Amino acid sequence: MPSRRRARRGNDHDDGSDDGFDGDADGGDRAPEIDLHGLRPEEALRRLALAVHSARVRGSDALLVVTGRGWGNERNEPVLRTKVEHWTRTQDARERGVLGFERSQKGGALRLRLKARPSV
Repeated sequence: MPSRRRARRGNDHDDGSDDGFDGDADGGDRAPEIDLHGLRPEEALRRLALAVHSARVRGSDALLVVTGRGWGNERNEPVLRTKVEHWTRTQDARERGVLGFERSQKGGALRLRLKARPSV
């Protein structure tokens, strides 16, 4: 049986019902994560916004965002990672509770720092 992570990479059968969020808020050191690798930037940012909300509702103070290193395009530039980094600095991201980020996994992922759980 394929892992959840492997199954999420392909979006041939995506019905839009999955926010891409893969994690829990069990209080451990492992941050929940979302794999955006291979998605178009617009879809990736939509899913990222949903995952940030899900992570905060579940009480996480961080979210690991897998973008890949981005060297697989004609210009050898990290398109998706650059778009995600830019989004983290926007008003939309701030309103959703993103405080900042740091690169991890040799540049193939970003660890977002999140505000405390939103009040209900």
